[in-house]
Amino acid sequence: MRRCGAIKANGERCGRIVGPSQVYCYAHDPSNADKRRRDAAKAGRSTPNTELKEIKATIKELTERVLSGGVETGPAAIANQLMNTRLRINRAGEKVEGDRGARGPHASLRGRAQGEEDGMRREGLAKFYDRLTPEERFRLLIEALVRGDEGEWRNLDKSCPKRIYEMSDVAY
Repeated sequence: MRRCGAIKANGERCGRIVGPSQVYCYAHDPSNADKRRRDAAKAGRSTPNTELKEIKATIKELTERVLSGGVETGPAAIANQLMNTRLRINRAGEKVEGDRGARGPHASLRGRAQGEEDGMRREGLAKFYDRLTPEERFRLLIEALVRGDEGEWRNLDKSCPKRIYEMSDVAY
Protein backbone atom coordinates (compact mmCIF):
# COMPACT_ATOMS: atom_id res chain seq x y z
CA MET A 1 0.00 0.00 0.00
CA ARG A 2 1.24 3.45 -0.86
CA ARG A 3 1.75 5.86 2.07
CA CYS A 4 1.63 9.63 2.36
CA GLY A 5 4.98 11.26 1.54
CA ALA A 6 4.78 13.97 4.23
CA ILE A 7 7.05 14.21 7.26
CA LYS A 8 5.16 15.25 10.40
CA ALA A 9 6.32 17.95 12.85
CA ASN A 10 7.79 15.29 15.16
CA GLY A 11 10.01 14.01 12.32
CA GLU A 12 8.05 10.82 11.67
CA ARG A 13 6.65 9.93 8.29
CA CYS A 14 2.87 10.12 7.93
CA GLY A 15 1.41 6.61 7.90
CA ARG A 16 -1.86 7.29 6.08
CA ILE A 17 -2.67 5.28 2.98
CA VAL A 18 -3.04 7.26 -0.26
CA GLY A 19 -4.41 6.40 -3.66
CA PRO A 20 -2.13 5.39 -6.54
CA SER A 21 -2.17 8.86 -8.12
CA GLN A 22 -1.64 10.70 -4.81
CA VAL A 23 1.58 11.71 -3.08
CA TYR A 24 0.01 13.17 0.08
CA CYS A 25 -2.99 12.35 2.23
CA TYR A 26 -5.75 14.95 2.66
CA ALA A 27 -4.13 16.32 5.82
CA HIS A 28 -0.81 17.02 4.09
CA ASP A 29 -1.79 17.83 0.51
CA PRO A 30 -0.87 21.49 -0.17
CA SER A 31 -3.86 21.85 -2.53
CA ASN A 32 -6.19 21.26 0.45
CA ALA A 33 -4.53 23.85 2.74
CA ASP A 34 -7.26 26.49 2.35
CA LYS A 35 -10.07 24.02 2.91
CA ARG A 36 -8.31 22.60 5.99
CA ARG A 37 -7.85 26.14 7.36
CA ARG A 38 -11.56 26.93 6.85
CA ASP A 39 -12.58 23.61 8.41
CA ALA A 40 -10.32 24.26 11.41
CA ALA A 41 -11.79 27.72 11.89
CA LYS A 42 -15.29 26.30 11.68
CA ALA A 43 -14.39 23.57 14.17
CA GLY A 44 -12.94 26.17 16.51
CA ARG A 45 -16.31 27.92 16.63
CA SER A 46 -18.22 24.75 17.43
CA THR A 47 -18.81 23.34 20.88
CA PRO A 48 -16.69 20.27 21.61
CA ASN A 49 -18.47 16.98 22.13
CA THR A 50 -16.88 15.59 25.29
CA GLU A 51 -18.62 12.22 24.97
CA LEU A 52 -17.19 11.77 21.48
CA LYS A 53 -13.70 12.59 22.80
CA GLU A 54 -14.14 10.02 25.59
CA ILE A 55 -15.25 7.34 23.13
CA LYS A 56 -12.34 8.06 20.79
CA ALA A 57 -9.88 7.85 23.67
CA THR A 58 -11.43 4.59 24.87
CA ILE A 59 -11.34 3.07 21.39
CA LYS A 60 -7.72 4.13 20.95
CA GLU A 61 -6.75 2.56 24.28
CA LEU A 62 -8.76 -0.59 23.51
CA THR A 63 -7.10 -0.89 20.09
CA GLU A 64 -3.65 -0.64 21.65
CA ARG A 65 -4.53 -3.23 24.30
CA VAL A 66 -5.92 -5.66 21.70
CA LEU A 67 -2.87 -5.29 19.47
CA SER A 68 -0.51 -5.79 22.42
CA GLY A 69 -2.43 -8.91 23.54
CA GLY A 70 -3.74 -7.32 26.76
CA VAL A 71 -7.40 -7.83 25.81
CA GLU A 72 -8.96 -10.71 23.93
CA THR A 73 -10.70 -9.88 20.69
CA GLY A 74 -14.12 -11.19 21.80
CA PRO A 75 -14.63 -8.77 24.71
CA ALA A 76 -13.01 -5.99 22.65
CA ALA A 77 -15.49 -6.59 19.81
CA ILE A 78 -18.42 -6.35 22.23
CA ALA A 79 -16.99 -3.14 23.73
CA ASN A 80 -16.63 -1.72 20.24
CA GLN A 81 -20.23 -2.59 19.41
CA LEU A 82 -21.43 -0.82 22.55
CA MET A 83 -19.32 2.25 21.79
CA ASN A 84 -20.64 2.23 18.22
CA THR A 85 -24.16 2.22 19.63
CA ARG A 86 -23.29 5.25 21.78
CA LEU A 87 -21.86 7.01 18.72
CA ARG A 88 -24.97 6.29 16.67
CA ILE A 89 -27.21 7.63 19.43
CA ASN A 90 -25.00 10.70 19.64
CA ARG A 91 -25.08 11.18 15.87
CA ALA A 92 -28.85 10.73 15.74
CA GLY A 93 -29.22 13.45 18.37
CA GLU A 94 -26.98 15.79 16.37
CA LYS A 95 -29.00 15.15 13.21
CA VAL A 96 -32.25 15.89 15.03
CA GLU A 97 -30.78 19.14 16.38
CA GLY A 98 -29.46 20.12 12.94
CA ASP A 99 -32.66 19.20 11.14
CA ARG A 100 -34.68 21.59 13.26
CA GLY A 101 -32.87 24.47 11.56
CA ALA A 102 -33.73 26.42 8.43
CA ARG A 103 -33.70 23.36 6.18
CA GLY A 104 -36.77 21.90 7.84
CA PRO A 105 -37.41 18.77 9.92
CA HIS A 106 -36.99 16.23 7.09
CA ALA A 107 -34.00 17.68 5.23
CA SER A 108 -31.71 14.76 6.01
CA LEU A 109 -34.32 12.31 4.75
CA ARG A 110 -34.67 14.25 1.50
CA GLY A 111 -30.89 14.18 1.03
CA ARG A 112 -30.88 10.41 1.46
CA ALA A 113 -33.70 10.04 -1.03
CA GLN A 114 -31.65 11.96 -3.57
CA GLY A 115 -28.81 9.46 -3.22
CA GLU A 116 -26.41 11.22 -0.86
CA GLU A 117 -24.10 8.95 1.09
CA ASP A 118 -22.04 9.49 4.23
CA GLY A 119 -18.50 8.25 4.56
CA MET A 120 -15.71 7.54 2.11
CA ARG A 121 -16.20 7.19 -1.62
CA ARG A 122 -16.85 3.56 -2.42
CA GLU A 123 -14.72 3.67 -5.59
CA GLY A 124 -11.76 5.13 -3.64
CA LEU A 125 -9.51 2.97 -1.53
CA ALA A 126 -11.93 0.05 -1.21
CA LYS A 127 -10.41 -1.63 -4.24
CA PHE A 128 -7.12 -1.89 -2.32
CA TYR A 129 -8.54 -3.43 0.85
CA ASP A 130 -7.40 -6.92 -0.11
CA ARG A 131 -3.79 -5.66 0.19
CA LEU A 132 -4.10 -4.42 3.77
CA THR A 133 -2.19 -6.04 6.60
CA PRO A 134 -4.33 -7.29 9.51
CA GLU A 135 -3.21 -4.33 11.64
CA GLU A 136 -4.00 -1.79 8.89
CA ARG A 137 -7.44 -3.34 8.33
CA PHE A 138 -8.18 -3.34 12.07
CA ARG A 139 -7.15 0.31 12.49
CA LEU A 140 -9.22 1.41 9.47
CA LEU A 141 -12.17 -0.60 10.78
CA ILE A 142 -11.97 1.14 14.16
CA GLU A 143 -11.71 4.55 12.45
CA ALA A 144 -14.80 3.74 10.36
CA LEU A 145 -16.66 2.69 13.51
CA VAL A 146 -15.70 5.93 15.23
CA ARG A 147 -16.98 7.92 12.23
CA GLY A 148 -20.17 5.86 12.25
CA ASP A 149 -19.48 4.87 8.64
CA GLU A 150 -21.32 1.55 8.47
CA GLY A 151 -20.76 1.06 4.75
CA GLU A 152 -17.01 1.49 5.13
CA TRP A 153 -16.61 -0.93 8.02
CA ARG A 154 -18.76 -3.50 6.22
CA ASN A 155 -16.51 -3.19 3.14
CA LEU A 156 -13.44 -3.60 5.34
CA ASP A 157 -14.98 -6.64 7.02
CA LYS A 158 -15.91 -8.23 3.67
CA SER A 159 -12.36 -7.74 2.37
CA CYS A 160 -10.85 -9.60 5.33
CA PRO A 161 -9.61 -13.06 4.31
CA LYS A 162 -11.71 -15.80 5.89
CA ARG A 163 -10.16 -18.95 7.36
CA ILE A 164 -11.81 -22.20 8.38
CA TYR A 165 -10.13 -24.05 11.21
CA GLU A 166 -10.56 -27.65 12.23
CA MET A 167 -9.48 -29.21 15.52
CA SER A 168 -10.03 -32.31 17.57
CA ASP A 169 -12.70 -32.32 20.22
CA VAL A 170 -11.37 -30.84 23.46
CA ALA A 171 -12.57 -33.91 25.37
CA TYR A 172 -10.54 -36.22 23.10
